[in-house]
Amino acid sequence: MAQVTITEALAETKTISARINSAQTAIQRHLVRDARMVDPLANVGGSEKFVAEQRQSIRDLQNRLVDIRTKIQDANRATSLTIADRTMSVAEWLNWRREVASNEGNFLTALSGIISNSRGGAGSFTGFRARLTSEAVDSKPIDIVSSIDERSLAVEIDKHAQIVGELDGRLSLINATTYIEL
Repeated sequence: MAQVTITEALAETKTISARINSAQTAIQRHLVRDARMVDPLANVGGSEKFVAEQRQSIRDLQNRLVDIRTKIQDANRATSLTIADRTMSVAEWLNWRREVASNEGNFLTALSGIISNSRGGAGSFTGFRARLTSEAVDSKPIDIVSSIDERSLAVEIDKHAQIVGELDGRLSLINATTYIEL
């Protein structure tokens, strides 16, 4: 067993995947042949032996891939990271980035946009109100009431942007400095 960084382990997973694809392609090329043709691998034990060896190689590589990924996950669960006063394990941050970050950012931006558009289009509420009531409405601007503290929303948007902006760099640094046993 050797100690490697998560970055090195991730690079190995890419190499393993390429090797698996290569072995699968080789198997497909030698899986069947016209019985009248000479076995092109006869001098190294034949196509049957070659296919069996390649299939075993693929199983070994797949096991190695699962082992590496499991050890990376274990390290990610055991390593915590704090960004903008928010602490989670690396595994949790990865899940947050994949499952939450984009949707949350879009939602916060939408809330801010709704408030902004409502303030800019307050005059249209006057006409809308007049159409509903069939009454003349004075032309005074309408005050817009928000159901959310706008200052807190702005702080939340900034905090989200800070987390998203900082997260990838911090994760890369952790991957480069966290060791696992392979």
